[in-house]
Amino acid sequence: MWKSLRKTISSDQRHDPAARRGAPQRGDVRASGPIKSPPMEIIGKCLTADEFVEYVATATIHTSEAAQDSARALAELPDHWRRTVKPRTNSADEALLAHLLDTPILNADTAQQITGTTDVNAYRALNRLTDAGILEVLSESKRNRIWAATDVFAELDALSAAIGKRTTDHL
Repeated sequence: MWKSLRKTISSDQRHDPAARRGAPQRGDVRASGPIKSPPMEIIGKCLTADEFVEYVATATIHTSEAAQDSARALAELPDHWRRTVKPRTNSADEALLAHLLDTPILNADTAQQITGTTDVNAYRALNRLTDAGILEVLSESKRNRIWAATDVFAELDALSAAIGKRTTDHL
C-alpha cells in the first residue's frame, strides 16, 4: 500500500507538506494573483496582515527586553545572597549559593554532591540558607525534603508576567 501511495506523490511533494495538501505554490498557475490572508483577530480586534506583523514585532521587542531585564536580575542574585549570608570561603554555604541558579530545586543528596561534604554538613548549609530566607522547604516531611531558591522562581514568575502583558495601544 505505501509503495503505491508513494508513486502517486511526486518527489517534490514528498518533501513539501504544503504541496502535499495542494496549497498554491509560488508560480502555481492555480493561484490567481497574490495569496491574500484573511484578517486575524487578536484581543477582540480584527487585524490586517500589516497590523498583525506590527503586533508580533512589538510583542517580540517587549519580550526580549523583559528577558534581558530578567537575566540581569538573575545574575545579581548570587551576590545578593552572599551579602545576606556572608558565607566563609570554600564553605558548603558558598558552594550551594554558587549553584542555586543552575539548580534552584534540590534535595539533600544534590546538596551533598554540590558541596562535596558529608550529609551532616550539607544539611547544616541547607538549614542556614533556609533560615536566611534564601531557600524554602517545599515538602512537609522530615525525610526526603526538597528545597527551592524562591528568588529564582519569583524572578521567573515576574518574567512570565512581563511577557504575558500585551500592549494594545497601537491596535
